[in-house]
This record gives sequence, C-alpha cells and structure tokens, in this order.
Amino acid sequence: DQLKHIPRYLNAMTIRLKKFSMKEDQDQVHMREINRLRDKWIEKVVEYVEAGEAVPENFIDFQWALQELRVSLFAQELKTSYPISIKRMDKRWMELVD
Repeated sequence: DQLKHIPRYLNAMTIRLKKFSMKEDQDQVHMREINRLRDKWIEKVVEYVEAGEAVPENFIDFQWALQELRVSLFAQELKTSYPISIKRMDKRWMELVD
C-alpha cells in the first residue's frame, strides 16, 4: 500500500535538493530531528532482528511515517497523506515503546 507513495517521496528529494542552497541551516535542523527519530527506530528494529523476531507492523508504519515527515519538512508543496510533525512523531514513538 505504501509503495504507491514512492514517486512522491522521490519528487520530494528533488525539491529538497533544489532548495538546499537557500535553506541549508533549516535543512540541517530538520535532518537532526529526522535522524534522531530514525536512530531510535533502527535501535529498536535491530533488537527485534537480533532476537529473531518479526518486526511489528507498527514499527514498519513508523518508518513510512518518517518518509511523510520528510515530505512535510522539505517539500510541503507536495502535501502529506496525513497530518504529521516532529511533535506527532515523538508522541507516536512514545506510544510504540510504552
């Protein structure tokens, strides 16, 4: 189901590259936040993989939500599939790990 969004994600990457020179500082701030969330996700997924367990669907959904967050932060004109923000992602993460 998520694969249908890949063209939009690729388009968002192109837009981000075009805007990078004008918004480099803001881009770095956004990337720090995305990387922070991504690193938490990776650590948790590695735990499942190393334990020989299947990665729960909600963690896979979180990874796709990170892609939507990138669209929201770097290519807003493409719109996201649903409302998303760093604050919402932090809340979602806390719900996942609680």
